[in-house]
Amino acid sequence: RLASCFILRPYKDAEGKLYGMILPLSQPPLKSGKLVFKNASAWASTQFPKEWTKGVPLSSTHFINKAFAAYPTSPLKCRSPAGSAVEGFRAFANEKDYK
Repeated sequence: RLASCFILRPYKDAEGKLYGMILPLSQPPLKSGKLVFKNASAWASTQFPKEWTKGVPLSSTHFINKAFAAYPTSPLKCRSPAGSAVEGFRAFANEKDYK
């Protein structure tokens, strides 16, 4: 399990100056998964499909999808035409000169 592909933290140099640090973690792209609700019985009475109480299967298109970059105000629009949040975040960090 990997909560994030990046670790974000402050970094203090020898002179005591603080910098923002982005540490990318090497992880192969996620191909599938399953979203499981912590309190599934609470979801049973909502408008969501009943079978979702056992979890929602996810495929790679739930993680990387051109539609994520297609809407007018998408932050991925110019950063990841493929619609990858990881690729978009890396591009954003490069724009801001993170090393």
